[in-house]
Amino acid sequence: MKRRPSRGALIAGRTSRQAQGRRPFRDRRRKKTARAPWIAGAFAVALIALIGFSIRDGAGGGTFSMTAYQGAEQLGGTSVSLDDVKAFAGKPLVLNFWGGSCPPCRAEMPGFQSVYERHADDILMLGVDIGPFLGLGTRSSAIRLLDELGITYPAAYATDRDPVRQFQITGLPATYFFDANGDLVDTAGGFIDERTLESRVRELIGTSAASVVP
Repeated sequence: MKRRPSRGALIAGRTSRQAQGRRPFRDRRRKKTARAPWIAGAFAVALIALIGFSIRDGAGGGTFSMTAYQGAEQLGGTSVSLDDVKAFAGKPLVLNFWGGSCPPCRAEMPGFQSVYERHADDILMLGVDIGPFLGLGTRSSAIRLLDELGITYPAAYATDRDPVRQFQITGLPATYFFDANGDLVDTAGGFIDERTLESRVRELIGTSAASVVP
């Protein structure tokens, strides 16, 4: 005669099956936890792209008015246009749009300062604040940032939205490279590290030396 399992055995068997049934759930939780850093990383990359990669195809033409925060003597005056600056400088121009409350701008500006100090005789470095037109700072926050980082290259603020429209800028920072003739030869959307900027400036100086119009 076949004996029925005892109540204790039934409970033990049911407990064992329940434990086995829960194990995949724990495994799934571990897998989700392992994926969490990758999800966070992807979100960070997307955020940087949203803030920084801002130059659209075909952008980079036109002129606009600006007022100097500092370096007016290198720009040809306190209230000038981009065309005025190009004509006055007579050498390659690195034009960087930034804002006082723009994290990638803050991160790259010390590198711009270092490159400027090495090549001040050969290029004009100009930072133009358009943060107020993109919700990335005020003129007051821009001045504080210049002081905090010890930036000495010429800096100005755009007097209206013209550069945002003419250069089709949707985020900051955004950088444009002009040769000594005032022609746009290169662009960069988003953060530029010092090594990359140094390489582009050296190339810009070399290209301008070969193509300058007397």
